[in-house]
Amino acid sequence: MKCDQLARSLAEYAEGNASGSLCEEIGRHLANCAPCAELRRDLASLQKLCRESAAAPLPHDVRQRVLALLRDSGK
Repeated sequence: MKCDQLARSLAEYAEGNASGSLCEEIGRHLANCAPCAELRRDLASLQKLCRESAAAPLPHDVRQRVLALLRDSGK
């Protein structure tokens, strides 16, 4: 596997959606390629940050407009 191939498959791998054979191939590549291993660590850190970050609440006026649109779309 080449680095560009790994980069295209890394999100699928990180989310646990890659096939077993692809996981093995990626694992071998990561064990032997420091730049790609660093990319994998960065992706894992980003995923963790996104999971732990609180969603920003909608401003009250925006929430009211969305609710009005939803009510109107049901008519």
